[in-house]
Amino acid sequence: MSVVLVTGAASGIGAATAREAVRRGHRVALADIDLAGATRLADRLGPAACAIPLDIRDGDAWEEAFDAVAARLGPVEVLVNNAGIIHTGYARQLSLEQHRHMVE
Repeated sequence: MSVVLVTGAASGIGAATAREAVRRGHRVALADIDLAGATRLADRLGPAACAIPLDIRDGDAWEEAFDAVAARLGPVEVLVNNAGIIHTGYARQLSLEQHRHMVE
């Protein structure tokens, strides 16, 4: 059984990854900027899961996240760095702000 940290775990691929990891017997930290969403899912997944806040753009938040996971579940052994956003459309039709938003 490994300790898995999944970023962007409140929804989409991150949530599916967290569910599958718990199903396979791992302890899973669901990290997301949407803490309420991550908490709802962690509550449904049971005691093998916990939610932690994480804005992946913040270097200090990463340290806090790793410390929080270690305190609750043990040291992180697997990182699934899934978090991110996308604005759909043709690249030339997206605003500079939308491009920056995706990169940041």
